[in-house]
Amino acid sequence: QSEKISHKEIRMYYRNFLTEGEAKRINLAVAAAEKNTAGEIKVLVVQNSTYFPGENDSDKVWSRVDEEFFELGLDHTKDHTGILIMISLDERQVVVAAGRAINEFYAQETWQGIVDMIISGIKTGDPAKGICDAVMTAGEILADHFPVKPDDINEIPDEIVFKE
Repeated sequence: QSEKISHKEIRMYYRNFLTEGEAKRINLAVAAAEKNTAGEIKVLVVQNSTYFPGENDSDKVWSRVDEEFFELGLDHTKDHTGILIMISLDERQVVVAAGRAINEFYAQETWQGIVDMIISGIKTGDPAKGICDAVMTAGEILADHFPVKPDDINEIPDEIVFKE
């Protein structure tokens, strides 16, 4: 799902969007969420998606999501259980994209609650809390159909990624 966020709800630029401590909290939330699921969760904050000229904001963001899903290796997880949570600051959108196996069980609408948690965190001035809550909820959703396996390995680094 994708949702607009007003300009005043975004701290000026992505480098100021989260403190180092907040980023570490998010990293720990990803690690904790993945303890109960074979899913791989990745959080990405981008400044903008403008290098897709000629598209409207929503299309730009989805083009960026598609590119980043591949670039971050989420399309190559063993069981196709990657999930990307991307926050595009300039376009003021939050998007959740899931891998092929996940999409067989969950409709895109499933992720609206995840989007809403992040937006709520941004609106209340605590984006880290919103992202951490969203990550934990995504892990719970994934655990229903993709519980952790005995041979599970962490295929995608847990660290939040920041890009221009």
